[in-house]
Amino acid sequence: MLNIDLAREWIAFAVTILFILISFVRKIQIFSKMHVFADCTIMSTLTIIIIYGIIYLSDDHKTDKALPPVYMINPVTWSDAIGFSVYLFEGIGLVLPV
Repeated sequence: MLNIDLAREWIAFAVTILFILISFVRKIQIFSKMHVFADCTIMSTLTIIIIYGIIYLSDDHKTDKALPPVYMINPVTWSDAIGFSVYLFEGIGLVLPV
C-alpha cells in the first residue's frame, strides 16, 4: 500500500488545474461514458450506505444504546461542506436539463 502524505491544499490545487483543463474541451460527447460511470458509482455508493445503515440499525445489541448525535455542520471539517455543496449543484445542473 502506498504511504503518501499530501496536504489537502495540494490536492485541491491539482484538482483545480485538472478541472480548468477539462473545461476547455468543446465536444462534451466524449464525456458521456464517464457520466454513465459516475452515475453507476453514485448509485452503488447510495446502495451500500443504505444497506450498512439498515444493518447498523437492526443489530440487537446496539438497540439499548442511544445513537450518536448528528450535527448539521461538523465544526472541525466545516470547509468540506463547500465542496459537497458545489458537487450537489453540479449534479442538479446535469440532471434537470435531461
